[in-house]
Amino acid sequence: MHLLVSGLSVGKDGKKTAYVRLEDGESFAEGRIPDCVIIRNGGFDETQLSKLTVYMHDHLDELMEQAKGVNPLKALMQTSQKTRPTGADGRIIIKE
Repeated sequence: MHLLVSGLSVGKDGKKTAYVRLEDGESFAEGRIPDCVIIRNGGFDETQLSKLTVYMHDHLDELMEQAKGVNPLKALMQTSQKTRPTGADGRIIIKE
């Protein structure tokens, strides 16, 4: 199983939220913190969803700290640089 945490976002109401995604093979579930609600499910049963909700409640402080540390732009740039070849000077090599 994999647990992923998004970065924080600020809604129109000014409230900071983040998203938690649990993946297990083809099954996934997404929850929103800090309100700890499941917003999307693809394959988990009610017992598993209940456990995820309890997990979000029990580890809310830790999950919010992880979300604060996520920098989506930096993650995007690291991903794009990994897939592109770079020269000795660190510049991205573009082949035409």
